[in-house]
Amino acid sequence: QLYPILSIYNQTLFCQPALDSASILSLDHPPLLIFHGAKDQVVPVSHAHNLYQCAKGSKQLIVFDDCQHSDLVANQSERMSAAVKPLLKSICDNQHHVIGNA
Repeated sequence: QLYPILSIYNQTLFCQPALDSASILSLDHPPLLIFHGAKDQVVPVSHAHNLYQCAKGSKQLIVFDDCQHSDLVANQSERMSAAVKPLLKSICDNQHHVIGNA
């Protein structure tokens, strides 16, 4: 518990996060691209692997061995861009196909 003094209050007074990413990703979703730093000490890399396993459909997981939690863009912007560009192209191409068939 971050602030033990708050335990004197009923816990229902505090908002509880209700986002269940794994459940959401098990449903239909747009193409998914997950970036994660292998040295992340805030969110373990196992979390990224779990989300990737739960996701159905088009998905990609890229783990940067030399990155932590907040240095992905600073250290890997070129590699990230190289991964994002084809994803965006595939989404745009699909949208043009759908619009063209409407």
